[in-house]
Amino acid sequence: MVAMEHLPPNLYVRVTDVVLRAMFNNSPYPRMIEDGTLTGQITRDRLMSDPSKIGAPPGTRWQYIRYSTQSGERLVDIHQFLLPDGKTLGASGKRDPKRMAIFGVVVYVGTP
Repeated sequence: MVAMEHLPPNLYVRVTDVVLRAMFNNSPYPRMIEDGTLTGQITRDRLMSDPSKIGAPPGTRWQYIRYSTQSGERLVDIHQFLLPDGKTLGASGKRDPKRMAIFGVVVYVGTP
């Protein structure tokens, strides 16, 4: 096993969505998002044209959010469906990670 301090900077590893979700769910990031340790910036936000496709009501929003540390270090990007009440997540009811930095490695689905 390679020690993390010997990894080159900006090492990117593409994984499946299932692997990234498992990594995210087993990381401290969900708790850090919930308790406000990480700062979220909505980078994409739109009203869904047909939320019934995911079993959601009219007014559901499609969002992409980038979470960073207080010092600005980008840690995790997620996708979510936000229901009209402004706090409940739709579809699975969970955040869907798309990119995550952990131990000096950027793990991603799609493009980094």
